Amino acid sequence: MAPNDVAPQAWAALCALDEQTPTQVAAFSPAEVARLTQDLEQILEQYPAGSPDLPLWVQRLYQQGPEVVVETLVLLHLSALVLEVLSRARTPWTGELLDTALGVALSLYTVDLMLVPLGNQLEAGLFQLGARSGGSPLLPAEVPAAVRVLEQLARDSGVPVPETSQSETFQAWLDVLESHATRAGELEASWLPTTERVSRLLEWQQTPRVEEDSPEARVAQLSAAAAALALYVEVRSRLPLLTTSDLLQCAAIAVQAALSLSARHRLPERDLKSLWKDLQALHLEIGRPPLPIFKHGAVVPPNVDALHEARHALRRARHVQLRRPTARSRGLDAMLWDIFDDLHSRPLPYTPLDELTLAIAGRWALTQTPRCQGMALTDTVALAVELGQVEVLWAWPLREDHAEELSHALKTMTLLLLEWNDHADHPEVQALMRAATGHLLAVARRAGVGLPEASQLANLVGGSAVLRATPLGNNELHRLADQYLELQEALSRERPPVAEAAEMGTVEVQLEQTPQPEHLELSWPPHVMAARALLAGSRVVLLGGVPDPAHYKALVEAFDLTELDWIPSARYDHGLQAAAHLSKPGTSLAIFALRWGAHAHGSLRDAARDAGVPYLLHPAGLNPNQVAWQVMRQVSDTLASQIRA
Repeated sequence: MAPNDVAPQAWAALCALDEQTPTQVAAFSPAEVARLTQDLEQILEQYPAGSPDLPLWVQRLYQQGPEVVVETLVLLHLSALVLEVLSRARTPWTGELLDTALGVALSLYTVDLMLVPLGNQLEAGLFQLGARSGGSPLLPAEVPAAVRVLEQLARDSGVPVPETSQSETFQAWLDVLESHATRAGELEASWLPTTERVSRLLEWQQTPRVEEDSPEARVAQLSAAAAALALYVEVRSRLPLLTTSDLLQCAAIAVQAALSLSARHRLPERDLKSLWKDLQALHLEIGRPPLPIFKHGAVVPPNVDALHEARHALRRARHVQLRRPTARSRGLDAMLWDIFDDLHSRPLPYTPLDELTLAIAGRWALTQTPRCQGMALTDTVALAVELGQVEVLWAWPLREDHAEELSHALKTMTLLLLEWNDHADHPEVQALMRAATGHLLAVARRAGVGLPEASQLANLVGGSAVLRATPLGNNELHRLADQYLELQEALSRERPPVAEAAEMGTVEVQLEQTPQPEHLELSWPPHVMAARALLAGSRVVLLGGVPDPAHYKALVEAFDLTELDWIPSARYDHGLQAAAHLSKPGTSLAIFALRWGAHAHGSLRDAARDAGVPYLLHPAGLNPNQVAWQVMRQVSDTLASQIRA
């Protein structure tokens, strides 16, 4: 069965958006989404391990694991019901039901970018009915409960529920999701620092829950939620994408609400002020980001439900703990890989323009990802920072409006720099570059941020004298975006047609394009010989792809290794496996081939750090030339210091 034969309009609507970052509100009908659900159900039954003939976004679901395919199927089932219920005038919505339905919409963002338009459509409809903002995606184990309550809502609204949702197969899929409850939960004890503050937070978190609806119970719940959120901030070095500022803000609001409630009802002293002092110390430790609740004299507005906000923040943190990306992080990763692929399709070494592009792209990536002192980065963002040679805490902390404005200006500049390589003489490209460069430099000045590449950017377009001194206004930015899209369309017509490139789903595709060792020059480039001098006689661990005998031999011989421990992506599940490989004597380097191992999400880096082994994040081909280039760029100083020691 080909999906396009079953639901052509709905599949086309999603597949036409493939490889993009859609943000518009879609216009899916309930029937279309229900048909998509049926199609995905048939695909799951017919192709339990996936198939290369499926649409790319479905293949990406399978790459995340069969559980994610099941979760997506159930979310689509619920989305169809919610869309139909939203069209009914007399639906008995409650705040709790709106919250659950919003969780479905937000969950769509966590499985694949192609479902973002559908999520936008659901969100818009639910907000019109009064759903509260600041919600969170459902955890996989919570999805079965959402099925029960939303199916009952549909029946109460006169919306027919598909009989297939009562089938044994569907119930088995719900059991798969419910099994997550035994795996998700408390933070790993080994992650937590052994400090007095952490001990106090653990005590607060374990405060017994009081079932009765009383001020005392509310205070206990608020303080326990605040402590749980603070503990997530304590393990920020382990969890990329953790929104530490959001967690700490919600924790602080919860404590202030508990203090106010306790004083108003003259409750027994529970030493809430010591919990507040711990949060203040944690705020200082992560770099004092600008959080309103920590300002002197700040109070919790009466319309804020502090416990509701804290629980949603805790659920968002648990999503991060499950290594689930956000829509923003997925879009960021997609664009960064486009940049990496574009640059690494060119001959080494990097040109000054390549270096400039990588630096600006790295700065843009940083403004798009959660950061603070002691915070981990995602593998792709960490790679962008390494390649761009950017300081991790550049332009942090910033006010939210300044950060968003700067991020947009950096993204625009990155896109134009990619065009500059081939079209520097094009008048329209030059005009857009002048406007975007002046805007970026003005935005950086207004935010009080230093941009080391400012003079290089200005020199590309004729010097700072030709640049505007103030940022572009909203209307001017819209015109700039329209002009860029028109330019893109015009340039695409001028380019000669090329054969469609195969998706790099496996390492074999890349290896087939790499010259075999017997055809390589006997004399390696200087950077390969320099890497050889650092690695000769040592052992290297390589994670990613499918080991190939020819390239295994080429890497071992080029770097004079005693052993290359090449771990296939298919055999890699978690950091414990990496630790066993990295702990072997003589291991000098760990290489993470990100293109074929993105599912590992940094556990190799954690294991390498714990073992004291240098690691590099590798974005390109697995041949000695490309590997040596990244060795010299990312870890040459560390390896040299080890040799001297």
